[in-house]
Amino acid sequence: DPCECGRAVTFVGKLDVHAHYLPAPYRELLEHSGHTRPDGMPQIPEWSAEAHVALMDRLGIATSLLSVSTPGVHFAPHASTADVARDVNEAGRRAVVDHPGRFGLLGSLPLPDVEATLAEIASCADELRVDGFILLTHVDGTYLGDPIWDPVFEELDRRHARVLVHPTSP
Repeated sequence: DPCECGRAVTFVGKLDVHAHYLPAPYRELLEHSGHTRPDGMPQIPEWSAEAHVALMDRLGIATSLLSVSTPGVHFAPHASTADVARDVNEAGRRAVVDHPGRFGLLGSLPLPDVEATLAEIASCADELRVDGFILLTHVDGTYLGDPIWDPVFEELDRRHARVLVHPTSP
């Protein structure tokens, strides 16, 4: 099938659409904010693009779509959610550029801030050229179907964006 750019896309190997990445600054922010066991995990795993590629090679995975998992980017009271989203999105883009063809990127959005989210959608789509977006099932108890986020879904729809909805603890 041709992609939006008009080129034919051929995959050899597996496509992993649910692959999480933990850039070092994000991992440090998680720890500093007390999120050492997100969603009951025994610990925050170590991550590097090189180790991820080595794992992909062992498992026959051609390309992984990277995304940030729970708790997302809205958890740190001392950090701007928009800044955290921008930092993880730029780190993900670096992995994509540094490992051509091995990674794609699902951009993180700074919900619940709708205006910042609309700006980050534009940045992710127009500058970082993400492959889609990751959304958590809720942010601080506000679930995706809440009308307050209608402008976000209207913009994602307008851009024909791909979205992966990731579960998070209620």
